[in-house]
Amino acid sequence: MSIIIANKSLGYISVKNRIISMDFDQIIPIFYLIGILILMLPSFIKTNLVKRQFFNNLSIWLIIILTVILITYFFLR
Repeated sequence: MSIIIANKSLGYISVKNRIISMDFDQIIPIFYLIGILILMLPSFIKTNLVKRQFFNNLSIWLIIILTVILITYFFLR
C-alpha cells in the first residue's frame, strides 16, 4: 500500500511504496532548462541541416547536459 505524506514543501509523490520529494529548488531549474531548449532549438536545427554535423553537435550538447546534471547531482546533494 502506498502512503502519501504531506509536508510544507511542494509535496510528496508516492510511487510503489517509495516517496519522492519535489521541492521548488528542484522544479525551477527544470523550467529554466526547458526554456533554454525552446529558445535555442530553432536556430540549432537551422544550422544543422547536414545529418553528420547535426549528430556531432547533438552529441556535444548531450555531453554538456549530462555533465551539468552529474555535477549538480553529486555536489549539490
